[in-house]
Amino acid sequence: MCTSMWMSWAALMGVLNLVVVEATTPPHVLFVVGDDVGYSDFGFFNDQKTITPTIDGLLQTGVFLSDYYTFKICSPSRAAMLTGRYPWGAGFYDMSEDTNHCTTNSTALPELLKPLGYKTHALGKWDVGFMLKECSPTYRGYDTFFGYYLACEADYWYHDAAGSYSSCAGPDSVTTTPTDLSNNTATKISPAAAGLNGTYNTRLLANEAARLVTAHDVTTPFFMYLAFMAVHDGCTSKTSPFSGLGKQAPLATVDLYNTTVLDTYKVAGAMYTELDSGVQTVIDALQANGMWDSTVLIFVSDNGGPLDHCTNEPLRGGKHTFFEGGVRVMSFVSGPLIPVSRRGTRWAGMAASADWYATITEGMAGGTLPANTGYRPPDALNVWSAILDGSAGPRTEVVHQVQNQWICDVTQANGGCASSMRMGEMKLIIGGPGDSRTLEKPEPCTVTPVPNGYTAPCPARGFLTGCQFTCGPKFKNCQGCFGNVTTPPLITDTPEACQEACSKVGECGAFQWIGAGNNVSGTIHHQCIFKCAAAIAPGRTECSIGHKMGSAGGAWVCGPKVNNSDAPPPPGPPATPPTPQQCPVPFGLSGGSVEEGSDHARAIGLKGDRYDLVCKPWCLFNLTSDIGERNDLGGNPAYQEIAQKIAARLLYHGTTGPMPAYIWPNATEFKEKTNESCVSAVATGYLEPLDAGVTLLDAF
Repeated sequence: MCTSMWMSWAALMGVLNLVVVEATTPPHVLFVVGDDVGYSDFGFFNDQKTITPTIDGLLQTGVFLSDYYTFKICSPSRAAMLTGRYPWGAGFYDMSEDTNHCTTNSTALPELLKPLGYKTHALGKWDVGFMLKECSPTYRGYDTFFGYYLACEADYWYHDAAGSYSSCAGPDSVTTTPTDLSNNTATKISPAAAGLNGTYNTRLLANEAARLVTAHDVTTPFFMYLAFMAVHDGCTSKTSPFSGLGKQAPLATVDLYNTTVLDTYKVAGAMYTELDSGVQTVIDALQANGMWDSTVLIFVSDNGGPLDHCTNEPLRGGKHTFFEGGVRVMSFVSGPLIPVSRRGTRWAGMAASADWYATITEGMAGGTLPANTGYRPPDALNVWSAILDGSAGPRTEVVHQVQNQWICDVTQANGGCASSMRMGEMKLIIGGPGDSRTLEKPEPCTVTPVPNGYTAPCPARGFLTGCQFTCGPKFKNCQGCFGNVTTPPLITDTPEACQEACSKVGECGAFQWIGAGNNVSGTIHHQCIFKCAAAIAPGRTECSIGHKMGSAGGAWVCGPKVNNSDAPPPPGPPATPPTPQQCPVPFGLSGGSVEEGSDHARAIGLKGDRYDLVCKPWCLFNLTSDIGERNDLGGNPAYQEIAQKIAARLLYHGTTGPMPAYIWPNATEFKEKTNESCVSAVATGYLEPLDAGVTLLDAF
C-alpha cells in the first residue's frame, strides 16, 4: 500500500549503513512527551542525581537534539506539534481562554498518517481544545484516546478535573468535581472506568500504552502519541486537602532519594523516576510484541522546567520565560533504527516543535505533505535526514513569539510586550523575558556533623553558591539560605564603578559583579549583587547568615555574629575531618507529607527571589559562546546591525500571524458555552465535549 514510500526510507537507511529490518511498512513511531521536564534533570546530565536508567540508556544509544525549541508553556507547543505551525502560527499565541482554542484550522499530524496505513493512538494530556467534539483527539485523526483534556489533573491519584465547578453546580452539588479522564474510540466518547481512581497517573498511562501495543497487529504501522503528566504539578485546588502539594509520587519511589535533602527535590526526583519506568513499560511491550526493532522513539518536553522543582542548567530561566531555559528543551530520538555511527551523539542543528509534522510524515513515514494543509502554510521542516547524518539541517531560525494586533505577551509585570527569535547563533529578546535565574541541581547530603540534623551544600539558587544549611528533626526549615541576597543589585553607570564597588567588602557584606544588564529605561548599566560574605567565603567565621528576628515574611539577612539571629550558627570544623558519607534524610522535614493510610507522598514547590531583566529596546545573545545568556550584546554598537536585522524579521513574522484559534471569538458566547460545559460536567460527573459546533476551517 505504501511500498514506494517505504523504499525511499529503506534507501536512506542503506546509505547510512543502518541494518534495515525486513518489512513492507514504515517504522512504528513512539512519540513521548514529558511535561515540564528540566533540561538537565535526567541522570545522564546531572551525575546520576536523578534515577532515570531507561532514558539514560536511550540517550546513550540515540541522538540528543541539543538545540530543539518549543514554546514557553504547554498548550501552544502541543498545538505546534499537531498542526506543523509555530504556536503563534497555529493561533495559539498563549493560554488565555485556553479551552476556547481548537486546531481545526489545519490538518492534524495523525490525519496525515492515516492514509499511510498507520494506526494512531493518543494518550495522556491533550490541552489543545475539547469544548466541541470536532476539537477532540478522535475527531482529529486518532483512532483512540485515553487521557485528560485540560492542562493537568487535580491530583496524580484522583483524576479530577483541575479548577472549580461550584459556579455552575446546584446547591446540593457545590462540592462536586468532575473527572477529567476519558477513554474514547472513534466517535464514541466515554469516561474512563471509575475504578481507576487511586492509580498513579504515570503508571496508568504507561499500562494503557502497553496494552495497546500488545494488542497491535504488527503488520500495520503504529503511531502513539504518549503525553505523560510527569513532571507537571498536580493542579490541586485551594479547597483540596492537598492544596499547594503539587509535587506527587509514590512514597517507595520517593525513598530512593534518601540523600536528597529537600522534600521538593525528593518528590520531583521520584516523578522523573516514575516517568522513566513508564517509558520502560512501553518499550517492554514493544519488545514482547516484536515491534521494538522497527520503532523510532521520540522524546520531547513541552516547555522548559519550572524553577520551583526543576533545573535547566546551563540554561537561564525556565518555564514561562523566553530565556533558553524556557524554550530550549530536552529532546532526543532513539531506538534500534538509529544508525550505529550516530548512537550516543549530539545533533546541534536547530529544530522546532512544528518540525515533527514534516519530520514524521515525510522523513520517517515516507509520505508527502499535501499542497494544502490549512489556511496558512506549515512552518514545519523535515529534519530527519540531518539528524541521521549529522548535517546542519534546513532550519536557520526559530521564532519564539511575535507581536501583532492579536497578542501582547506580558511575560513579566514591568516588561511590556515580549517577543523573541533566534537567527543563526544570535538570539534577540524584546521586552521582559521573565524570571532570569539559573538554577543548579542540589548536591546530596554527604556529612552529618550536627546532632539530630544534617548539613548539605545549599542549592545554587540564582547567584547563591557555597553556603551551608541545616536540616533535620531538630531544624525543620531546609530552605533557610535561599534568600541571602539581602539588597537589590547595586547599579552603576560604568563598569569601572561597578568593579570598584565589587572589590570592597564591608563587615560581612560583599559585592559580586555580574556584568552588564538592562534596566527598565533601557540604558545599559552594570550590576553588582550584594551577598553575605559567609556565603561567598565560608571561612569568614565572624559573619553569619541568619533569620532576622521579627522581620516581615521571615527575611534572611547576613551580618556580624551577634544575638540578632534565631538560626543556628554554622558548625565549626571538626578536629579530625570525618570520612564523607551519605546521610539518609527522612522525608517530611521541608514541606512534604504522606496522605494518611496511603503511599501518596506530596511536596511543595520551592520559592526564590525572582531576578528580572528587561530588554529595552532589546537584548541580544550569542548562543554559541554564551549559552547561559549572561553577556547581553544589545547595547554594543558592533552588534546593532544584526539586532536590527533580527528585529525586522521578527516584525515581518508578526504580520503573518493569524487571528487566535478560538471556537467562539465573541467573549460573551464563549462564557455561555463555558457555563454549558460546566453544567454538563457536573451533571455527568466527567468532562466531555459539546455536540454542536462550526469548525474553524468553515470560515475560510
